Amino acid sequence: MPNKPLWYWDDSAQRYRDPTTGRFVGVSQMQDLREVYMDQQKAQMSSFTRAYAAKEITLTKYYDQVVNTLKNTYIDMYAMGAGGRNNLSQRDWGRIGAMLKEQYKYLRTMFEQIASGQISPAQASARLAMYINSANEALWKGITRDYPFQLPAYPGDGSTECLTNCRCEWDIVEVPGGYDCYWIIDPEAENCDSCQVRAGDWHPWRWREVVEIV
Repeated sequence: MPNKPLWYWDDSAQRYRDPTTGRFVGVSQMQDLREVYMDQQKAQMSSFTRAYAAKEITLTKYYDQVVNTLKNTYIDMYAMGAGGRNNLSQRDWGRIGAMLKEQYKYLRTMFEQIASGQISPAQASARLAMYINSANEALWKGITRDYPFQLPAYPGDGSTECLTNCRCEWDIVEVPGGYDCYWIIDPEAENCDSCQVRAGDWHPWRWREVVEIV
């Protein structure tokens, strides 16, 4: 069975709560629990796969559970970066929806392969873990949503050789006239060639305000 969620969104209070104590959970606490949360979401995905393999649920139920978990993961990760769901605008929800739409497209293909027996339960669990990892893109888009620029790439967006398993981060520094943005690799991870190249090329990636001359 899936583990108990680390937090849930209380619509009436417009804040996150601890499901055990009922106390409010702040975004900083959620960030501290980020890795635990991601692991828990992956465990949920694996439990759905086991249930389907054991014929305890239908393929439709399996797909619905996966989609719902992925959706909640993207929302929570984006909201974590943006400072909470109560800070999300219609534009933010639109950005989340656009990211999910792209993931659902690949999920449908994956489930067609599951239905035809092309993917084993172990392969399905591994792929679904990567879908959860892809929500790091949502986190970084939430963190950077108020900057006046779009970064050239986001950790977990699938644009590197390590795909959604990317553990890199951005360090964004405000400087006179704009921002210097540094792609930082995880010193404890086995970083792919793409990420190492970015750490050199984007050290920093610069954005400067355009001053109109009248």
